[in-house]
Amino acid sequence: MQQAANEQQNLEDFWLVVVYLCFSLLSIFGAGLCGLLTVLLKKYNVFHANFREILANVILALGINNVLQFGRVVLVLYEWYYEKPIIQIKNFSNECLEFSIIPTFICAIITISGIILATERLYATLNFAKYEYEDITWILKKFFALMWTFMGFTIIWHICEFLAKDSNGSYYSCMLVQIVQNPLKSSWHIVITGLCQLVFLVVFLTVYKVNKEKQIVYIKYHYNNLSSRFQLGENIKATRLLLPKTFLLLITLVISFGHTYKLNQWFKLSRNPYEIDVIHNIILWQEISLLFFPLYSVIMPLIFILKCTVFMNRTRCLFKEMVYKVKGNNGRQKKPSGIKEAFFDDLDACWEDAMHYS
Repeated sequence: MQQAANEQQNLEDFWLVVVYLCFSLLSIFGAGLCGLLTVLLKKYNVFHANFREILANVILALGINNVLQFGRVVLVLYEWYYEKPIIQIKNFSNECLEFSIIPTFICAIITISGIILATERLYATLNFAKYEYEDITWILKKFFALMWTFMGFTIIWHICEFLAKDSNGSYYSCMLVQIVQNPLKSSWHIVITGLCQLVFLVVFLTVYKVNKEKQIVYIKYHYNNLSSRFQLGENIKATRLLLPKTFLLLITLVISFGHTYKLNQWFKLSRNPYEIDVIHNIILWQEISLLFFPLYSVIMPLIFILKCTVFMNRTRCLFKEMVYKVKGNNGRQKKPSGIKEAFFDDLDACWEDAMHYS
């Protein structure tokens, strides 16, 4: 009996290692893609400057969340290495720090940026004839700088609070404390963010439909009005990229909250919830939820890069140059084959993108 229990625990420890390995790879890859997309949005004038500034901060928040969540794995490895108690069944500490798959301040950045982005898209739709010449990036930069400064102090405060906290509970004990709590209490910020994403999705769908209808009218009756037609084309293209981003984030938030609620009910309905096998299984499935947002942070930037010809071409050229530099000999720099041709392809892509053909 004891041997069977040990084998079961070892098996679950093995699957925990698999989960943490997948999580680490997805987090690193997702953070890299978010960083790449942020640089592309800042560097290339593919969309309106206001749109790029807002979206870049949303992508940056997702990348930072990946880095912060990676700290979980570091904490677990620290506890494993020093052989601290993995789970304490009795005397759960009420002094545990909150371990959320997406922290409250990251949800705040995503939600506030989403409100600004939805407002920007609505204004660009209603004032499409003049919006091309309206640049308020200097205001947006100051606003986001203040917001990131505040969030930075929040992160530092949480880190200092964690280091100064004298808690008897291990990481897994704290996770179990959160599972036992009411999901609406422990995941309220995820619920609010999800509801906001639902509203944003409706707004973006409406904006997309209105711009498509206006584009048809302008092509038919005002074909020579190039500025308005191009702004309508940009509105359609930008909103078309926001739809999958918002929808996937909404699905991720719904799955995340549903997963938390299911684990809470599993614990409550178990005949002996404090049995070690039950706790190990609940902890294992709780850690599986770590994969949701890193997976989203990989898929979402890929959608933007693959659907935007200029971003795709610039990414391809960037990797070609990086590979050539790695293979370079004695510091001699030659242009790798295909880079010069890619330059002209990039010019064509920029022109087509400006014309909104793709």
